[in-house]
Amino acid sequence: MNRFPLATMAILLLAGLASSCKKPEDSPLPPVPSPGGEENTIVMEDATALLYYGDRQTEGLYNYFIGFCSTPITGDEDGYLIPSGDGCMVKLDFYSSVASGSWQTAELPDGTYLLQGEDEELSDGMLHNYYTRIETIKDGAVKSTDFTSGSVEVSSRASAKIVKGTFKLADGSDFIFSYEGELETADPDASDILPPMTEPIDVRMTIAIGAYYGDDYGVGTDRYEMALTNAPINSSGDISGAGYTLFLSLFDEPSSFIGLSAGTYTVNDTYEAKTIEKGEIILDITGSFIVKYNTSGEAENFCMITGGTMSVTPSGTGYTLNADLNGENGLSVKATYNGEIDFEDNSSSGSLSPSTLTSDVTFTFSENSEMMISYYGDYYETDTDNWYIEIADESSYVVIDLNTPAAGFSETIPFPESGQYNMTFDYGAGMLPGLLLDGDSAMGTWYFDLTDESLFASAIDGTLKYSKDGDIDVLTIELVDENYNLISAVWKGTFPPASDGFSAAASKKNMVSRKAPIAWNIKTAGEDTKAEIKALRSSVLR
Repeated sequence: MNRFPLATMAILLLAGLASSCKKPEDSPLPPVPSPGGEENTIVMEDATALLYYGDRQTEGLYNYFIGFCSTPITGDEDGYLIPSGDGCMVKLDFYSSVASGSWQTAELPDGTYLLQGEDEELSDGMLHNYYTRIETIKDGAVKSTDFTSGSVEVSSRASAKIVKGTFKLADGSDFIFSYEGELETADPDASDILPPMTEPIDVRMTIAIGAYYGDDYGVGTDRYEMALTNAPINSSGDISGAGYTLFLSLFDEPSSFIGLSAGTYTVNDTYEAKTIEKGEIILDITGSFIVKYNTSGEAENFCMITGGTMSVTPSGTGYTLNADLNGENGLSVKATYNGEIDFEDNSSSGSLSPSTLTSDVTFTFSENSEMMISYYGDYYETDTDNWYIEIADESSYVVIDLNTPAAGFSETIPFPESGQYNMTFDYGAGMLPGLLLDGDSAMGTWYFDLTDESLFASAIDGTLKYSKDGDIDVLTIELVDENYNLISAVWKGTFPPASDGFSAAASKKNMVSRKAPIAWNIKTAGEDTKAEIKALRSSVLR
């Protein structure tokens, strides 16, 4: 289930909703020896509020959710709960046959809870394998990973709860923790992140993006996410004015075709085909919800989606959507959309990891590095000029897909007065994020390690800075991958003249493909760097 911190919704909207709870499993965890004694156990100092959801999903099976942290819990700039310093937080999703009267009087039932397998049904004494995970923070970067197996023992002592857990990670290491203390409760449906909406909503959306996750909930249906907005978007990809953004999590029948099928989708929490997931707060926001932005582009009001329907009518690559939804307190939320929706394939079978880095990368290209620049006109049809920059030496290869303000072809890339381009999420001026296509090819902005073809990363954010050192051109490249690893590179030399890969007479249909092979299809550069980069260049199918 994806989390959307409200302060970054504009970025998430235009970044393709690529974040997912199923995060990479190479997170740096605190060193924990094999089981055998108290000295091997991480003692948790703090706990989140205990959230009680009752038996909303399965009658007679009651759901409790809580997090335990090795340091005092704090909130990041987006309000997302994280450890206050380097440390870890384990989040646990319990199911029990023992009910509580209400969320105010909820008490985590004593007993042994086992992490469910991928294909197991929920039952008494289980930990939901999708929401049970560990998050770590190291040097300010938060990462998350899932457990492969494990169990938790819950017992009581006076008014305190004693919680002990032993889990196995994907790399075979153990994670052992304990907590003892009183547990506070909170309303799981509280939406006090922003003031609630009070006026009915009836709006025509003008921009839509989507993502496909396959059966990532393990319930036999394909999950999609969609973001619809009518708010203005600036050249940096941020919402810049008044409007609404509607986030929807939907389920459909499994299909070899990625795209929603025709029909009426109903809001409920069954995860069945032709349903829309309800909005909830499970420590943070999940499911479907709508946000209102003020004239400054700031999130102003918020509302969970709790009921209603939406009709979906596909037509070619486009859709007609008519949503008649209900929000909290019976608020009417109506929205329409007519246009294309590109569902990015984020399923485990449909795409490979866009990053295999486990740490930051810092380097300066060698003096015998080579650069190639190609111009492709308004390739993305966003009234911009597109440039494809490739830099390689014996050990590193960086591809930068850059849009600049429309000015026509020149042999030199135009840089603004500041000398800097940032990442763009709406195909305006700036670097394009790295994207996987069809599971075996890539486009956008990427880094490849040519000494180890298993190491590569797509960029989800970053900057490109141009400056001069005397007569020398200098490019300072700062990229961030999905694991928040930083790729820092510097190139110095003389820009080669750009080649014109586009002409006014060329139509997009006749232009060469914009795909590039991902790392394992790229041969390692040898001593003859110039020859190797030419071979490398010819293997990049443009």
